[in-house]
Amino acid sequence: MYYMIERFLKLTNNISQMLLTLNGKDIPEMISGHDIRCLHEICLLLRPFEVLTKELSTDKTVMSSKVIPLILGTRNELEKKIPNVAVAIRLKLKLIEELDYRCRAYEQTSILPICTMLDPRFKDIHFKNPLANSKAQESIVQMMNNDNDIVENETLSTAEPDCSNTDKHCDLWGHHKSLEKKRNDRACNNTPRGELNSYLHYKILKLDLDPLIEWENTKTIFPKLYKLAMKYLVVPGTSVRTI
Repeated sequence: MYYMIERFLKLTNNISQMLLTLNGKDIPEMISGHDIRCLHEICLLLRPFEVLTKELSTDKTVMSSKVIPLILGTRNELEKKIPNVAVAIRLKLKLIEELDYRCRAYEQTSILPICTMLDPRFKDIHFKNPLANSKAQESIVQMMNNDNDIVENETLSTAEPDCSNTDKHCDLWGHHKSLEKKRNDRACNNTPRGELNSYLHYKILKLDLDPLIEWENTKTIFPKLYKLAMKYLVVPGTSVRTI
């Protein structure tokens, strides 16, 4: 539809001149100036979807982290258009309505918000719903905590003393050392929440850079998030809302 209208508008003068040279009863009339203005405004409204289609077609596999930012960007471009013709005004309202109806739930899914937040190009700057933002952060922190629990359990199992030597491993300062480690971890942002907050306040990566390469460069700064990013950034984009 978009390309058909765009092509017609480019050839308007040629078509008009050609029709004037023809004779006969069945020659179609050229559309009016008002209709041409309508088509021009309709073309402008469809333009964001044409750009969106090209954006999704350039990559062999679209990262899921791009879905929410692209939806928001498309809606923003639609809102910036100010049509003057009645039919174009109605079309704009309908396009926004349909976009919201079909894509609004993407922020409420379980995976897409996490993928978006773990992409250093986007993080949490594209979330319109504060609740979805908070929920994604809590999910990430919970996964980091679960990973910590696994590591701690493995460490304890390998360091557990023999039953015959239990009396020899009495450490009166063991509780203090545990509290000391927790306090120092909080001070150094080594807690899952601290690491996530530091990451979210870290610089936003430019759009043309590879997020996977950026994570390789920053994995020593955000080691726990790095593991999650390697898992979620490879998830391909999909049109299914229940992901």
